[in-house]
Amino acid sequence: EVIVGERGKVRGTVAGESVIVLGKIIGGIRGKAVDLRSSAHVEGDIHHTSLSVEKGAEITGRCRLSGSAGYQAARV
Repeated sequence: EVIVGERGKVRGTVAGESVIVLGKIIGGIRGKAVDLRSSAHVEGDIHHTSLSVEKGAEITGRCRLSGSAGYQAARV
């Protein structure tokens, strides 16, 4: 489990089974369960199996469902 706190700032890729973001990430996220809280700010692509986004969270990038048939076909 990876938690980026409300005052946390990460530049790079964040990866974990469960990723909870309250702060700022400039880079990608890879996780089975990704939870973006209302104070989250993400600049980068998110690869996930489950994604939860609270009202107020900001995302600049693409969200991709990992493991889906469409995602797998796109990688071939």
